[in-house]
Amino acid sequence: MNKIIIANPDINSWRMINHLPFNGKFEDKFRGTSLHLSFTDFELPVDVGSRGLRDTLVILLESVVSANDRGNHIGDLDINAIFRSNSLVMAPECAHKIKGAKQTKEGAQGGGRNQELIAIDSWSEFFDLPETMGIFRANGNWQARLAAAAASVQQGNKAIILPRQPCLECLEAVDASRFDLIIA
Repeated sequence: MNKIIIANPDINSWRMINHLPFNGKFEDKFRGTSLHLSFTDFELPVDVGSRGLRDTLVILLESVVSANDRGNHIGDLDINAIFRSNSLVMAPECAHKIKGAKQTKEGAQGGGRNQELIAIDSWSEFFDLPETMGIFRANGNWQARLAAAAASVQQGNKAIILPRQPCLECLEAVDASRFDLIIA
């Protein structure tokens, strides 16, 4: 798979894409995201040669990981592309001591680089990324973070994944010029 396969838009419904500034809060706005593993009908027999008196049939089964948002199919993901790509970076674990206080104080006022960040709070906003750097807010939601990482790689975006419990100091350490998206 080279690109994420996106469901066709429904012309009877519409969604407004706001691209609001990041308010400094690491939240999970993707609670409705789920991943589903299914098998296609493709099978490939593998010939392992003669191995003793027993014959064993070995076949490769093709599988697909689909991402859904509140029951709506948003795409099929190539999870293995994450491991082959150089455009995805994992940030180191957070070693800062004062997480909650700094997050609330600076985040509420939009201090530092946070004013330049755009909050990505829906899949519609993800598929129509802003011109400045966006922060995908799925804090603590491994399924949404994995889906965003795979979709980002498939779309050719450069992304960085923040640690599970990030703080604003972790965010300040990110070199914004190197990435298109921050996954929090």
